[in-house]
Amino acid sequence: MREVFDDAARDRFVETVAGGLLSGVSEPVRERAFWYWSQVDAEMGRRIEERVRAGGADGGPGFDADDAEAREPRTIRESDTNAAT
Repeated sequence: MREVFDDAARDRFVETVAGGLLSGVSEPVRERAFWYWSQVDAEMGRRIEERVRAGGADGGPGFDADDAEAREPRTIRESDTNAAT
C-alpha cells in the first residue's frame, strides 16, 4: 500500500474502511478486520483501528443519514434500466 497509494489515497482508504466498520459491524468482525489490515500493512491496520475506536459512525464517505431518510423509496422498473432496450 505504501508503494501504490500516495498520502491522500491512504487517508481516503482509512476513512472508507473505517466508515464501513462503523456502520453496524459486530465487534468480532471488527477485530478480524483490524487483524486483516494489519497483516496487509501494519500502519494502515493501526490507523484503521484508531479511526474506528475514535468513533464518529458516519456510515463512511458520502453518507448523509438525514438525506438518506428524507428520500422516498423508488421502485425500479425495467423501463428504467438497460434491460428494456
